[in-house]
Amino acid sequence: MSLLGDAPFVQTSGGGTVTPLPPPQAPASLHRGWRLCLPAGDERSYRLAQIEQGPFRTRAEFPLTPPVEWTLWARVSAPDLPGTWGFGFWNEPFSVGLGVRGMRRALPVLPNALWYFYASPPSYLSLRNDSPGRGWMGMVFSSPPAPPVTWLPALPLLAGLLFPASRRALRRLARRWIRDQAVLLPVEVTGWHRYTLRWERDRVSFTIDNTWTHTMPLSPRGRMKALAWIDNQMAFFDPQGRLGSGVLANPAAWLEIGEE
Repeated sequence: MSLLGDAPFVQTSGGGTVTPLPPPQAPASLHRGWRLCLPAGDERSYRLAQIEQGPFRTRAEFPLTPPVEWTLWARVSAPDLPGTWGFGFWNEPFSVGLGVRGMRRALPVLPNALWYFYASPPSYLSLRNDSPGRGWMGMVFSSPPAPPVTWLPALPLLAGLLFPASRRALRRLARRWIRDQAVLLPVEVTGWHRYTLRWERDRVSFTIDNTWTHTMPLSPRGRMKALAWIDNQMAFFDPQGRLGSGVLANPAAWLEIGEE
């Protein structure tokens, strides 16, 4: 199934670019492809190249609900790039907008996502201690699609994020609402591979090159949209209670993707 279409919505920052991928550079079965590029830079600025379905003014307009299957071909310029990159589905949980002058109307919500996701150190993106939080992963987040107003009784707990001991307790508490699973992927990412995502109501599955498949009995909740990106961002909330975010110095880098 083609989700991005011929003209996906493009977002860039810090000199990032998105250009069509010339057919000779891609597998012959691709119908369309793109190269997402980042320039080299230091840790003082955020750099992003992203394509996605959209634009949408509210999350209620996001088009994806299960069952959905999406197949992409992809490769990246190096296996250990600083930052994150990947492709899949998410509910854009951290966006904020008040709906004025044509802006989107959105407040932060709990995360729901299903994606192939790479995160470099020091990122750690799982709330579990027994799950990979960085590396090249197949990953799913499942959270109640509750409106932000329901968070108000929990706001006093955020003061606990100031202290490592209480951060560990809050991390355990957060697992009651935000469930996640991840598996490290057995492929060399600089070569072309065929990646398939399947989102069903009670499970998700990851398939690579029609030869490796992994199924998880967990499913995102609510509506989502498709995207692919590369950036120099990092974020961590690790088992030791360390919490932080920011951007990393990076070399020139690219992610090439395409739909059949």
